[in-house]
Amino acid sequence: MIRLSGLFSYEAIPLVSAVKRISSVQFEWLTFNALCDSFVRGDVDGILCPPLMALQFPESLIVPGVGVATSGGVPSPVLFSKKLISDIETVFISEPYRYWEDWLNIVWNLLHSNLIEKSLRINKERNGNEDAYLVDVIKESESNEGMYVYNLGEIWKQVTAYPMVCWVWLCRGDADYRQVRSVLGYIWDYAKENLAEFKWGNFKNEDIPEKWENQANYISDIYYNLASMEFDGIHWLVEQAKKYGIASEDAEIHIC
Repeated sequence: MIRLSGLFSYEAIPLVSAVKRISSVQFEWLTFNALCDSFVRGDVDGILCPPLMALQFPESLIVPGVGVATSGGVPSPVLFSKKLISDIETVFISEPYRYWEDWLNIVWNLLHSNLIEKSLRINKERNGNEDAYLVDVIKESESNEGMYVYNLGEIWKQVTAYPMVCWVWLCRGDADYRQVRSVLGYIWDYAKENLAEFKWGNFKNEDIPEKWENQANYISDIYYNLASMEFDGIHWLVEQAKKYGIASEDAEIHIC
């Protein structure tokens, strides 16, 4: 039995649905802390996670070829704000999206690279005084009406020409990563078909909410093939993490 887990995301649902077709694969959506714990303990062979998470596990290996990337926007989360993006200084990140903190700090530094004293403060508790909120747009759109809405994929495009890699498959160095690669190769066509159906509005899944129609346009630029340009973007992101002190100078990612 191959054991896989992932952090929930709307754009990954068609990919995970294809993975679940394989009877020899067990897949479970997990919270950030549970995902990290299960990976460290060896309870899972591979996880679907943001590329920066690979830096937390130095012996881990990124599976090439298959992941989730976008040349445009992402469906969720988004930044709701009372201010223009140039004036945001404090952000509340809801618990399911805490793994975006490092990414957001990197992008914020790049957006404000000409302002030495500009920094972003992250609040773990919502007190109502934050300038912006990083939350699930589908669940919170009605309660944040009248505010600015900033899509993370669109923000990414302001700081680099690289496509944004949202998710990679990460394997433990001591796991049988060849089996994971084999599974991902086998389900590749199914995943692409599911994604196409998703973009057309014909893909049905229990994880897709009824309110999805309002955000379906952010799926149009999502794709599952990670090639050289995408991995160049991941390496570039790691270098920015080093530059801004978010990752150590000797941090590296490894491809299996």
